[in-house]
This record gives sequence, C-alpha cells and structure tokens, in this order.
Amino acid sequence: MKLDPGGVCNYYRVTARHLAMDAHVLPDSISTEAAVTIEPWSCVLSGLRVCHIQPGDTVAVVGAGFMGQGLVHLVPLLGAGKVVALDFSDWRLARAREFGATHTNNPRTTDAVEMMRKIYSGRLADTVIVIAPFPSAREQALPPETDWVRDGNRAYLDQVSVTSRHSCDHTDTYS
Repeated sequence: MKLDPGGVCNYYRVTARHLAMDAHVLPDSISTEAAVTIEPWSCVLSGLRVCHIQPGDTVAVVGAGFMGQGLVHLVPLLGAGKVVALDFSDWRLARAREFGATHTNNPRTTDAVEMMRKIYSGRLADTVIVIAPFPSAREQALPPETDWVRDGNRAYLDQVSVTSRHSCDHTDTYS
C-alpha cells in the first residue's frame, strides 16, 4: 500500500480500496502500545508462514532490530528447537535473549558458522531468516563454500529454498 506522504507521520492519505480492505477499528481494550505492533508483527507472521519451519528446527535470525525481535519471539511458536539471533549490536542481542533466543552471536567478535556448527552438532541452521537490510547479511546467510545460486543442481541436491515476503495480508493481521 502506498501511503501519502508516508507511513511515519501523524496523518496520511490512502486509497478508498485500502481504507475498505485494510482499515480496522480497534476495541478500547487494545492499548496504543499494543496497536502499533499489529502491522509489523503481522508482517513477521506472514514471513514465518513461508519459512516452513518444522518442530525441532534450528532457526537463525540475521538482524535483531524490531522485526528481528518479533521473529525471535514468534519462531518458537512454530516449534523451533533452537533460535539463534545474529546482530552487530550486543544490546540488541541481549534483548533477543529476553524475547526467547536460545543463542546469540555477534559476527564481529565470533565466527557465526563456527558457532552454529558448535551448537548444532556440526550442522548449520535448518532455516536462516535474513531481516538485516545489508547485502553482506544475505551473503553470510548462504551455505558456506557453495555456489548453489548459480548451480541449480547443487541447490536441488542440497534442498536449498530461497523465498521472500514483503508484507502481510488481512489473514495475518487477524491471526
């Protein structure tokens, strides 16, 4: 949805279609503090739906900002066994522990691949969710020493899937 002049302002304009489909009247029982998290955490839920996390999986969340904290908090509800938060900010990593991360890693101080192999019996994460908006974060999320992006056979044999999600829809909002 395009907000005019933008979403981070006191007032903005939307189309009549968006108003009819995406405007929600909240009950008085929902606080303003809770209300402001509905849309971003609905997006988190929407993103998790395309990850196909299985019970017991180890999930790495690359980027522990606001959306990353939501991912860390909700991933266990899908049955993840281990939740690893990776971020350059030790403060964010401490918050991720409060939100449910079983492990944290600051890649500036500890090799993330080595740490993952240590906590997961030599394996890497079953699912890596990159929320950090940096190309280097996406590159770090790739399986090491592989070029499966260019080698479809390797992606097939390693069963690598890459997916993305931009936003939520009304079903995520009400979940």
